[in-house]
Amino acid sequence: MVPGLTVVLLFTFVLQWGNFFVPHILLLSPEKQPAAVPIYTFFSQYGQVAYGQLAAFSILHTAPVLLLYPALSKVLGEAFSLTGAVKG
Repeated sequence: MVPGLTVVLLFTFVLQWGNFFVPHILLLSPEKQPAAVPIYTFFSQYGQVAYGQLAAFSILHTAPVLLLYPALSKVLGEAFSLTGAVKG
């Protein structure tokens, strides 16, 4: 049961971490918005993009997800070993 819960935890975290639309519409104060919403501010009204700031923020935004996967890979690796799948 632990590998299944781990996969659900990982997917839920990744989906909530990258959630953009609902917080952008409902949360008005910038302090309460998740990290995906401020990425939108790097695109200006006239089509200019702050590429350096966008790249740096994107790397910082993906770092927790990239660090979470190796931490959970041992549990996830046991899920795909198929031990106990066949009697014998």
